[in-house]
Amino acid sequence: MSSIQQAIQYVIDEVEAPALNHPELEKEFKNKVTRSKIIVRNMKKVGDLQKYLQRFETIPTQGSPGRVLYDRFKALGLETYEEPIPSIL
Repeated sequence: MSSIQQAIQYVIDEVEAPALNHPELEKEFKNKVTRSKIIVRNMKKVGDLQKYLQRFETIPTQGSPGRVLYDRFKALGLETYEEPIPSIL
């Protein structure tokens, strides 16, 4: 398996699959994960995936739209996109 395939699989296994399979995560949040999953799966280079994930490096501020998703993931004990960056790249 190539480096990009390993990185993509890590994001799928550690962030996306647990979120999509979580019975308490609302459909609107699952839809957001599904959209990101499509983008992640189409990455061709590790650097491209890194750039995409870098947009999640900073935890959204209270009151911002992205914070709702982040807080919901944390409340359910799910790993967020903010967390895997150092682990995979």
